[in-house]
Parts: sequence; structure tokens; C-alpha cells
Amino acid sequence: MLTFVQRERPDKQQKDLYYAYYVLFFSPEKEKLTKEISELILRSKEGGRVRENIEKYFEDASGKGTAFIVANTAGSAITTLAPDVRQDAFERIISLVRDRQ
Repeated sequence: MLTFVQRERPDKQQKDLYYAYYVLFFSPEKEKLTKEISELILRSKEGGRVRENIEKYFEDASGKGTAFIVANTAGSAITTLAPDVRQDAFERIISLVRDRQ
């Protein structure tokens, strides 16, 4: 969530965001992982940039970040497990920074 915006190729940005979503989606300890990442964002000096990236790319469920993730889920198991990948991706990613200030 920190460096994906520095990638020169859009397909690499898409893949980075997809992998972040994949980990949040399939983690056996989703709530614990989300809390730990949120706390890291708050504590680290790079946290502000991470927050900015998330807020920019995930301003709503139709944002650029969710579109990147959806573009990479075609044919994956996620499409059968999440009825609305776009909304699910938005909620999982934005939860890393929402209500945690």
C-alpha cells in the first residue's frame, strides 16, 4: 500500500493491490491482521503516505483501486466467494484507515 503507486507499469500496480486484497481476503485471522496493519499505519512514519494512497485509490467502491483489484480477480476463486468483489475489496482496504486516527 506504500509503494504500489511508484510502479511504472499499471499492470504491476494492479497486481500489488490484488495481492494486498488477496491476503486480507484469505487470511484465517482477518480481524487481527486488519488491526495490526491499521496500527502499523498509525505508528510508522510512512503511515501518512499509505493513508493518502488508500484514500486516493479507494475513495469509493468505484475507485481506481477497486477497479485494479477486479481486473485481477477474473478466473480466481474470489469471484465465487465474494458476491460483489468491487464492494468487498473497497470495504477491506478502506477498513485499514477508516475510524483509526
